[in-house]
Amino acid sequence: MATRAVPAPRESAAVRGRPMVDESILVGPVQVLPGQLLVIVEGNRVWLTPREMEVLRLLAAHPGQLLSRSTIFGAVWQRRLDPRDRSVDVQVAHLRAKLSQASSHWQYIHTHAGGGYRFEPQPAPEADARRGQRRSRRTDARAPSEIAKITIGSGNLARKRRDEP
Repeated sequence: MATRAVPAPRESAAVRGRPMVDESILVGPVQVLPGQLLVIVEGNRVWLTPREMEVLRLLAAHPGQLLSRSTIFGAVWQRRLDPRDRSVDVQVAHLRAKLSQASSHWQYIHTHAGGGYRFEPQPAPEADARRGQRRSRRTDARAPSEIAKITIGSGNLARKRRDEP
């Protein structure tokens, strides 16, 4: 019975046989250390998976530059992107969550609809920087108790207040 050797952690960090580059990348408050699968954000350590690191390394190596999903996919997965494949979007979502958990005062990866992603650390707007608080999407200033009913008339929704006839 043959046994397989377990690769050292550094060897297993390679994605699909490609070794991680050891060069550190510094962009704003973000220091990317690909060889260690580590990102340091304002002094906070963030550990990434090999795929997340490959995506972040690519984005951070081109700060401020818009990279398409197909460009990112081709560079990281080394094959053509199927338009239905959401792998890049999932990895970017994971990166955003991990980076914002380390420091919610910055926005790092920006989405351009139909264009791709751009890595450019920018201070987050004040309302977005507060953890645990969500912005209200409500545009009606009246309390829900003031709204008696919602009527549907000719395909439109209309709100009526209790004091209206």
